[in-house]
Amino acid sequence: MPFETLKCSQCGAVPKEGGTRFCGFCGSMLPVQTPANALPVAAPERFDAVQSHPDLPALLELTPEDPGAPSLVPGGCLLVMAGAIGVFILSQITGGNLPPGLLLVPALVGSLGLAVWLYANRERTAPIHRNVAVVLDERVRVGGGGKHSSASTHYYVLIADRAGTRVELEAEEDLAGRTAPGDIGVAYIRRGRLVDFTVVRT
Repeated sequence: MPFETLKCSQCGAVPKEGGTRFCGFCGSMLPVQTPANALPVAAPERFDAVQSHPDLPALLELTPEDPGAPSLVPGGCLLVMAGAIGVFILSQITGGNLPPGLLLVPALVGSLGLAVWLYANRERTAPIHRNVAVVLDERVRVGGGGKHSSASTHYYVLIADRAGTRVELEAEEDLAGRTAPGDIGVAYIRRGRLVDFTVVRT
């Protein structure tokens, strides 16, 4: 089962040109994937063993939890806040205490809340693709950490399918800690993120 066509993990756009490292629509860094004609990975018999494993059909039907999916709460809170502010301002406008132009404030807050909620909902409802894959490598990238900001740590897992197609996906810290180079099993992928990886013991 080949990997899905890689899309931008932020806006979902498909790159128009191969080999590009950044999304042409939102500028985010794209997941890394080698050409489809990459050399097959070593030990193809391990993939044969996974494909014939009795647990594989159930694993391919499994829908794991996605701890890395954004929460709907921030967007919902902004929408509630926009409603409360709007009601208050409207009551003051009808009493002649505030100008009508202030209604732009709750409108802007509501628009932001709706955008945040729609983005989170899109990420949470995107389909999960399941691939038999082997873990090749892992890396950690630390960013930020200036005088007035704390550092952020991102974890990445490099996996490959039987055809040798390789893709580097962002993963949660717990998942990165549970996988190691050489592990083979089922990778659960959603919008450029490794949601889960179930090792198949062969």
